[in-house]
Amino acid sequence: MIDGVKIIVTYIGERAEKYNSLDFKTVFNDKTGEIKKEYAVYKTLTIRKIRNSNNALIIGSIHKFFNEWKGVKPTHSNNGYNGNSFSLHNILEVRDYFSDFFDTTPAYMIFQNLEIGLNLDVNFNPNDFLKGLLYHKGVKFDSKSNHTYKYAEHSNYIVKCYNKSLISKIDIDNKVRFEVKIKRSEDIRTITNINTFQDVNTDTLKKSKQYLIKRLDEVVYYDYTINKENLNQKDVKLLDKYKDVNYWFELNTNRRDRPKKKLNYFISDYSDNLKEQIITKIKNYNVIDGTFEEMSYCVIVTNLNIDVNNTQKSLIVKNRNSKNNILKFWNYLKSLILLIDKSLRYLMNKENNISI
Repeated sequence: MIDGVKIIVTYIGERAEKYNSLDFKTVFNDKTGEIKKEYAVYKTLTIRKIRNSNNALIIGSIHKFFNEWKGVKPTHSNNGYNGNSFSLHNILEVRDYFSDFFDTTPAYMIFQNLEIGLNLDVNFNPNDFLKGLLYHKGVKFDSKSNHTYKYAEHSNYIVKCYNKSLISKIDIDNKVRFEVKIKRSEDIRTITNINTFQDVNTDTLKKSKQYLIKRLDEVVYYDYTINKENLNQKDVKLLDKYKDVNYWFELNTNRRDRPKKKLNYFISDYSDNLKEQIITKIKNYNVIDGTFEEMSYCVIVTNLNIDVNNTQKSLIVKNRNSKNNILKFWNYLKSLILLIDKSLRYLMNKENNISI
């Protein structure tokens, strides 16, 4: 749930043997000969001394650090691995490790930067979502790594999304990661209620998850799964405009709202709505144990006849004159089949521990 960090440790105890045994390297200013920085690499982290103080900086991915510490390292990974889940339990283990490492307490570990993000297994190629990312809050998405990594950088935070399967070279075909990097400690406190490592708990991670959903919901994107077969020529031409990011930035900001609503209509009614699928996955994430809750599927199974009949009836009544009735109901059935499949697998695994 949280990953890349910059943490300042404001008190280091006398018995910080692991810290004191680090092999620090010194970088000098070429012109003045003064010390620029002293740093050591420890597992996947960089530890820097803060000059003229007894303070230190922890820089890097605590998720990669945890996996390195625990020996979770795929053979293809040379730069650390963070492609799996990273729960509150795992985070607190790292916190305890740091407390021992620096002979201090979590209250002396203050967050300066913080990345909030999740790895999500999805039922589509992540690149199909990535290529449709247009902009976030007036900032265009830029790309790296052959368009498998997209980001929109603001002054105080960065919105990032990438194809985790390809970037981390993991065996799962369709894994997408969405994350936000918060650059300032004041914003971290305001957004998540996290100031020090002592503040990381269930409530602050739930608050962080809601912030992640909020930022993703703000993303303007074109969904390449839109089915154009039932659209007229005028609408098809509109969609050709909407998928071009330059179209949006040729409009005055106060004139984007109407075409955004029109695009969202096409996505909602004529596509697989990839963004909404990702948001739903994030909503179902359990911050405590790092799993994705599937309990709601059991309710759908037990009320299968009612749900199908009501939904079909609702679609016919509300959209009697819509050309897209059949398509919408077909997309619903595909989603329902997927939910039933997951429900059955869930029940098989939990048949002795759950009652419906």
